[in-house]
Amino acid sequence: MACYYKTLACQYSLIISTFVLSVWHFSALYSIVHNNAPLYQSLYWVSAK
Repeated sequence: MACYYKTLACQYSLIISTFVLSVWHFSALYSIVHNNAPLYQSLYWVSAK
């Protein structure tokens, strides 16, 4: 029974950590894009030439 609870807790921690990581990645990407929008536009302009 303890083994079952342990695996259940492992699954839940894995799900929670994956969710937190995805949220963190999304928020980091969002802030980077918003803060560096001119940088990305200039990079796109340079690569488009």
